[in-house]
Amino acid sequence: MNRLTRYQEETVVALQYFGVEPAPDSVRGSGSGITFSFADRQEALETLRNRVRFARGPLGILHSRAVGGVVTEFRSYRRDELQSLHVVLGKRGVFADLDRFNPYQNPWDLLKHGFLELMPYLLRAAFGRGPVNETD
Repeated sequence: MNRLTRYQEETVVALQYFGVEPAPDSVRGSGSGITFSFADRQEALETLRNRVRFARGPLGILHSRAVGGVVTEFRSYRRDELQSLHVVLGKRGVFADLDRFNPYQNPWDLLKHGFLELMPYLLRAAFGRGPVNETD
């Protein structure tokens, strides 16, 4: 495993907490998240497809370059103010990070995700500014 930021290390811990094990030595930093390969792809997909713990949808397009195009994404439901684990399956890899809000959880979290997480990133990208916060 390459040297990761504290936030990226927390993403690895969250993956392990949910039972999605990255393959040894496959984890690489990518922006505020990580790219990796599953230790056991079948087991990981079975875990991610658990509708009680994860929502599935098409919103992972911002990470498509990191994974060679998005196939689908999964986001853990937030409980007890924990962050949402965001896992993007791509054509050439897997990306994961932690989000403050799960846009699939409810309309309010969709709005908060859009305005408080995505908007600062999009504005920074549009105007060529530096990081918005410590996780970028």
